[in-house]
Amino acid sequence: MVEIGRTAALEAEWARCRWIWNECVARSEKAHAEDDKCGPARLDKMLTEARTANAWLREGGSTGDFSSIQNLRYAFKDAAKHGVTVLASSGDGGATNTTADGDGDYPYKVNSWPSSDPLVTSVGGTQLHLDDDGDRIAPDSVYNDDGAGGGGQSHVFARPSYQDGVKQVVGDRRGTPDISMSAAVNGGAWVYSSYDPKAVGWEVYVGTSEASPLFAGIAALADQVAGHRLGDIHQALYALYAQSAQNPSTGIVDVRDGTNNSYSGVTGYTAVKGYDMATGVGTIDAARFVPALAKEG
Repeated sequence: MVEIGRTAALEAEWARCRWIWNECVARSEKAHAEDDKCGPARLDKMLTEARTANAWLREGGSTGDFSSIQNLRYAFKDAAKHGVTVLASSGDGGATNTTADGDGDYPYKVNSWPSSDPLVTSVGGTQLHLDDDGDRIAPDSVYNDDGAGGGGQSHVFARPSYQDGVKQVVGDRRGTPDISMSAAVNGGAWVYSSYDPKAVGWEVYVGTSEASPLFAGIAALADQVAGHRLGDIHQALYALYAQSAQNPSTGIVDVRDGTNNSYSGVTGYTAVKGYDMATGVGTIDAARFVPALAKEG
């Protein structure tokens, strides 16, 4: 009975996720066709409004019910058991997020699930500074334009052991993000979409929903180099971070230019030397990070 109940709950949650994905794609393509602006913050507000109006959507894991979060952890535990690396975007509301009624953002700090789960690698956002040839003209900074990289302390989960080395930053709570990748609207990724046959073409994908898939590709490359699944990479990631200040071969690149993820009037976190809740341990030099992660994992 328990397994049947869990399966039904997971299938219902998956159906909600599919609805949200389809709605995001449809709204994004409509905005693109009309030459309108449709960044992560606007999509987030639209989806929250949809949950407010739709009881079926409100039953999902985004209702703020901590028990539902705990009840869905079995999926992440099963993934870890089978060597599956689980990643999630840290959000696009900086240190806050959209309220349940969709009327605005919380006037205080909140955190986003599932990236706050200790079994999930939380991927935040940076902004690249490149010239027309794709060469860096300045170090990466915190993603903060039409949206901002999510980060902060979890209200649900205590600090996991792999974050003991950064406890002076996260305190006794799980801190996010763990790592960051390109997410800013200014410098988004061009993606060719044929999902809707009436709106086939190129469009720009942005936000931490861009950053997380980017890092998924990095994790997949590390799996290939290692010759096996790395599974939960937190221990390896933070072990590499501990070496990174003295050993550039780890491939971890600190983001510490003083930019921040303050957003919607809520003061966020500043990118400083070492771990911070604006970009986590920083970003990566993939050519070095992939073999280092494969070896450490």
